[in-house]
Amino acid sequence: MLQLNEQTGYFEPLFEKENICTSIPQNEEEVALSENEKRKKAQKLRLLGMTYTGQQVVREEDKIRIQEVTKPNRKMRETPCEHGAAKISERSFACAAISDNMCADIFHYFWQILTWDAKKAYVNGLIQPRQIVRRRNVSADVNKKNCGFDCYLPGLDGIKLRVCKQLFLATLYLKKDVIQLWIRSKFDIDVTNSGAINIVRRVAADSSNRAGTRVLRSESVMKWLEIIPKEPSHYCRSNTSHVYVEASFESMTHMHTVYTAWCQENNYSAVQRKRFQEILKDNKI
Repeated sequence: MLQLNEQTGYFEPLFEKENICTSIPQNEEEVALSENEKRKKAQKLRLLGMTYTGQQVVREEDKIRIQEVTKPNRKMRETPCEHGAAKISERSFACAAISDNMCADIFHYFWQILTWDAKKAYVNGLIQPRQIVRRRNVSADVNKKNCGFDCYLPGLDGIKLRVCKQLFLATLYLKKDVIQLWIRSKFDIDVTNSGAINIVRRVAADSSNRAGTRVLRSESVMKWLEIIPKEPSHYCRSNTSHVYVEASFESMTHMHTVYTAWCQENNYSAVQRKRFQEILKDNKI
């Protein structure tokens, strides 16, 4: 059977068309997404504690590259706690009063919160700063911390129960460094000359809060610089004040990309590239 081709004006044999499935298979949907859409999807899944495709810094000989890895979903850690439920003193932990089902409910509630700011607010509402009380005299040249933090989990009837740090971190599936970073973004801790500690909650609308956030992000750069390999300079004198990193970064853009991937993997807020370069210059990197 012949059919007229409207483009050529000739009759051509008519072939039976095969049934071709035009739908995109489920496993190929990720390929069809643009890089920006993939990034937004990964950020949303990570926020909810679900399995997502993230980035990991990989060192190969003298080069550093970033590869995509599958990050598993977050699960509540099983951390044994031997603290009893009875309150012996004001400083006693009530970990045993928090049942496994209560911990599971707290875990699911926390990871269903839709923004990181709301998660931070929830964690900061469960942490209370306190001054360290020492029973022994400490010499002035000994560097000891002057402030501590008590962790609480919601119990029955809306009463917050003081728990140990291990149970707190295991229930929320958070790292210690992340908690410390979130705490510092919420509280201003001022140590006076007499040793007394003035702890003031930050006000979200205050301009000082924005300045504090800028400082915390700068600290993420310094923390990243501490873990990357350094090497001595072959062109400067040994007493130079400059610090040199290994020549495994292809460019400043590549270095900032590696830093940003590290921040995403460790729940830190990354700075923009311009600010990143300013920090490196100020610290003579």
